[in-house]
Amino acid sequence: MPRILLKWMVILWLLNLGGMYTYAAPYHDPEFVALLRLLRWRDPVSGFELPFQIDRTEPLAVQMQQLRELQLFNSEFIYLSELPPEIGILSELTTITLSENGIEELPPEISQLQNLRTLFLGNAPLRDLPAEFANLHNLRQFAISSDVIDEVPSVVFKVSSLESLAISGALISELPPEIGMLLNLRTLALRGTRINTLPPEIGNLSKLERLLLSSVPLMDLPPEIGNLTSLTELELSNTFVTRLPAEIANLSNLQVLQLSGTDIDELPPEVVDMCYFIACTR
Repeated sequence: MPRILLKWMVILWLLNLGGMYTYAAPYHDPEFVALLRLLRWRDPVSGFELPFQIDRTEPLAVQMQQLRELQLFNSEFIYLSELPPEIGILSELTTITLSENGIEELPPEISQLQNLRTLFLGNAPLRDLPAEFANLHNLRQFAISSDVIDEVPSVVFKVSSLESLAISGALISELPPEIGMLLNLRTLALRGTRINTLPPEIGNLSKLERLLLSSVPLMDLPPEIGNLTSLTELELSNTFVTRLPAEIANLSNLQVLQLSGTDIDELPPEVVDMCYFIACTR
């Protein structure tokens, strides 16, 4: 079957089914079947997995509002090119994964998803995020990967609830000072970016436990790295770092230090002592 360019307005029509009940759903329609597969649907009749208990007394559109996890990605049946404003009606969503698709922007209505805790945007041509993204007050995990985005969207740093932030993109070359505003951050992953320096404000992240910097052209670490006293894992593999600041010794909770693929040939005495007690990979 050739790939179907299925706009979200068509998807919404399929979900509403003109008020049909689920027993009247058009399982013979290949686009409808593809959509159910996309949502990991299961029905006793069709064999698809439902993410919630089906109630045959309600229209399908009503039941869809109970959806908690939504995965949208390119398949042999469907190619998604936009996310509609109507996404805001799925108020129970806690997780959204948008991967391998053609979605270039998120609608402002994304801010209506106040139960959203996890948002993964993988390998999509997104260039920016709407200002309303800052209103996702319960968002805990955010990951974005794009080969067209050239800077971290500034609105990300306004989501103070974030505990995990993963940024990947071949064009991203700078981590702005605003990173220091994410005081609840526990994991920061910058793998695969072009970032070559960290701002001093990185030291504000007192709750940070994992700092993952492998395969970036990072040249050195700021002394403020020593302020990250909650840090348990520091990943510097395949970077351009040639020396570690003595302040590394302040990381009393550090358990894993990854240095493989670097030109670090000498460690500060304080770090040498640490390596007797933690997992140091060189």
